[in-house]
Amino acid sequence: VIVYPILAQYQFTGNACATPFLAVTTQPSNATFSNYSATSGLTCAAGTDYINYSNWNTSGSIDLTQYYSFSVTPNTCVEIDAHQLKWQHRISASGVAPTIIVRSSVDNFTTNLYTTTFSVTAVYVDESFYLPASHLNITTDVEFRFYVINMGSAGATYRHENVSLHGYLNTLPTLNYFADNDGDGFGDATDVLTDCIQPVGYVLDNTDCNDNDATEFPGAVWYQDIDTDGLGSSVQLVQCTQPVGYVSTTGDCNDNNSAITGPTTYYADTDTDGFGDATDSTVSCTPVAGYVANNTDCDDNNASIGAPSTSFFLDLDNDGFGDASNSVIACTAPVGYVTDNTDCNDTQATVYPGAPELCDGLDNDCDAAFDEGLPLFTYYNDLDGDGLGDPA
Repeated sequence: VIVYPILAQYQFTGNACATPFLAVTTQPSNATFSNYSATSGLTCAAGTDYINYSNWNTSGSIDLTQYYSFSVTPNTCVEIDAHQLKWQHRISASGVAPTIIVRSSVDNFTTNLYTTTFSVTAVYVDESFYLPASHLNITTDVEFRFYVINMGSAGATYRHENVSLHGYLNTLPTLNYFADNDGDGFGDATDVLTDCIQPVGYVLDNTDCNDNDATEFPGAVWYQDIDTDGLGSSVQLVQCTQPVGYVSTTGDCNDNNSAITGPTTYYADTDTDGFGDATDSTVSCTPVAGYVANNTDCDDNNASIGAPSTSFFLDLDNDGFGDASNSVIACTAPVGYVTDNTDCNDTQATVYPGAPELCDGLDNDCDAAFDEGLPLFTYYNDLDGDGLGDPA
């Protein structure tokens, strides 16, 4: 069993509803613990030398607005390694068997760090658990909250005593950090900050020769670019600044011809129909036997099937009839597309050629008429709502 030192403890000596004393017994020298608190809506119960409240949550769902809590804030250049939380608690007899849930601000109170359900009432129970690694190396304030669910009655009380946080408060060394404006990992020796925490945009290195160009840094590799097409040959130099006639990118297929740049992607043409397979490719400066420069074959094992030639039409309303004004050419139908293009209204699933006519003011069957062939009825205004209309 690992024993961690106490960072601070809440003993509540002298605490009462009328005279609250909720500070830690002794503040550490390099961090500040807050007062222990109970949220509004809870009712302080009579008693001394402990914290005790009623009106807790009786439902089985957590109430995020109701809890006991405390927080700790490290001093500047101090980090918290919080390893363990210990406390004593008890419930009154009418509390029955509530569940206590502990969360923290490390993940904005979303994860249950610890849960426990009471099996006894009116006696103190010792609790202790080890905190996860997310509670190490903390340089900002961290808050712990104790939630309650399934309290037996609103009048039941929940009491805390001897709450302690265990771990370490580590003083961080101060270091020189250098601006890395170009984000290449190498810093500018003339722009320095001294801090115990690495500032955003700063690094420990100070050897950059040009902090405004991410391609220039110690150990940069440069490639000769005779034809000045922006791609270099295999001839290279290693130095911090860019040499004249060299670039940072290699891969030129012919460095004596600016019209020829990098390699081409070729696609396998197994059926030799001139159309390649998009799933089988290689990169080369020169054509590769059995490969072509396009990847549009619908079936590379069948020479009679080449590039996509079938039109598919959007079927927005999923009635099986497509919109002639919205189409794609593909090997197979994309999701939401059909081969038909005769829908006269692709936003209404009840409208398509041959659909039954409905009394809805729409041209359901796409014959340029609406509600045709349906029986017509005469309706009369019934202002007084008695079910009898006005013949006038």
